[in-house]
Amino acid sequence: MFEDVSRDRALFDVLQKVLSGTVNQKWTRDRGCSVHGVRQCDAACALKHQSKVPRDYKLVKVEKNHNDVLWKRYENVRKHLHGGHETPIFSNGHGLARVLQMTEQGHNEWFVFHGASRTACDGICNSNFRLDLSGQGATKFSGAQKRPLYGWGVYFAESSTKADEYGGDVGRGQHCMLLCLVIGGNALQTTEDGIKEDVLNQQVHNGHCHSVFGERRSTMHKPFNEICVYSPEQVFPAFVLTYTRCY
Repeated sequence: MFEDVSRDRALFDVLQKVLSGTVNQKWTRDRGCSVHGVRQCDAACALKHQSKVPRDYKLVKVEKNHNDVLWKRYENVRKHLHGGHETPIFSNGHGLARVLQMTEQGHNEWFVFHGASRTACDGICNSNFRLDLSGQGATKFSGAQKRPLYGWGVYFAESSTKADEYGGDVGRGQHCMLLCLVIGGNALQTTEDGIKEDVLNQQVHNGHCHSVFGERRSTMHKPFNEICVYSPEQVFPAFVLTYTRCY
C-alpha cells in the first residue's frame, strides 16, 4: 500500500516546502506544558510553562499511499462536488498540486495536514477516517459536553505547526503526520468560536454546504484556522510524512 518516494527529489523538495512554508510558530494548549505534558494540567499551568514550538520541520521520509479503493471513492465524490460554483477560500501546496497533477484549479480542493500516531496513520491510509473518533483531543465548543468545535467530523490544519501538535513520535527524534487531499466543495465559512448544531444541520448536513472552514485567525486572532468535513470519502490520505523538529 505504501511506496517510499523519498528519492523522488522533485516531490521531496516540494513537500519540504509545504512543511516549512506553512509553519506558524505559535503555541496553543494542544502543544502542552513543558512540565506536565499535554492536557495533564490546567490552562494556567500550561500557559506559564509553554512547551517549545519548533521553528521548522525537516523532512526525513515520504511514503505515498496507493490505496486504490479509497482513491476511487474520493474521485467519485470529487466529480460530484466539482460543480463550478464553489468559491475558493485558500490555496496551498507550494507547487505540490502541479507536481502531482491531483487537483483542479478554481475549486476548494486542498492539501492539508492531520497529525496522528504512526498506528493511526497506517489505519487511516488503510480504511480512511472514522467519524466515531472525530474531535478527540481537539478544542471543544463551550458548554457542549466535549462536542468538537464544528461538530462530529474530520479535522485538518492548513499549518504543519498545528498538525505537529498531534504528530506521532516514531523514535530517534522523528515524528509523523498525514498530508491529505481534501475536497471542501461549497464550504461554510465561519468566524465564530464554534458552530451550533442547528446551524450545522441546516447549512451542511441538510443544506448546500459540504464542509466548514473556521476562519479563526482574522477575526478571533487565533493562531490557526480549522477545516472540517463530515464524510471520510471527501478525504484521500495521500502521504505519510516522517520528519524531525527544528528548534
